[in-house]
Amino acid sequence: MQARQYGIFDTPVQCGLDIHKIPWYGEEKDIHVLGMERVRGTNFGHAYASVECVNTRERFTASVLRLHQFTTKEQLIASLLSEAENYVKISRLFLDREFFDVQSITALQRSPVQFVIPAEHNNAIKECIISAHYQRVLIPRAESCAFITPYTMKKGKQHVIITLVVTLEPPRKIGDKWDEFSYVTNIPVTLESAVKIADSYRNLWEIETGYRVKEDICGKTCLPQYLVRLLFQLLSVFLYNL
Repeated sequence: MQARQYGIFDTPVQCGLDIHKIPWYGEEKDIHVLGMERVRGTNFGHAYASVECVNTRERFTASVLRLHQFTTKEQLIASLLSEAENYVKISRLFLDREFFDVQSITALQRSPVQFVIPAEHNNAIKECIISAHYQRVLIPRAESCAFITPYTMKKGKQHVIITLVVTLEPPRKIGDKWDEFSYVTNIPVTLESAVKIADSYRNLWEIETGYRVKEDICGKTCLPQYLVRLLFQLLSVFLYNL
């Protein structure tokens, strides 16, 4: 997996970081069995997180980490980014709303990587979106509007300050609503770049395609042992990268 050595990724690439959960129907009292949204008749599953290249012709899993009940977001992010940097230079990292929390953003801010995370629509963000409609600024040479503001996120005694961006697309016809998208980022944002950054976030969904491909080629087993299932998962990542 010497991607850099062979010039596969000799320029910086955009990547996505996400968690993939695989439904589990066996014994639930296991450190590697995690709770999750109900899928295929179960609320439990095994999971791994990965960093995937998402805006290149060559699909590549740059790093992967198996998860257990005590894996923290901070450990997950630090480990994945450290390993991924051995193979690719990350120009921009996209994450899901699952990482819209103090712990994740604190870990990301320790890294030089530029990141984008959609904002969770909690009460504070909803108030910011309302403010955005009143204070929106028209983007030059565009129909869109943007609202850019510092945002303080708190949990207990911890807090983190991050840039919050709300982009607003006007209704296309009478009766339609404004198209709203809010995200936080450590990228220096201007009015001109606000919508471009929001549009680039769509690249994250390519990671779901990668997960589906790996699931299709992953070996199947009836054995309950976690290590056997982990071996099959890691083998599917290896085959995906060939």
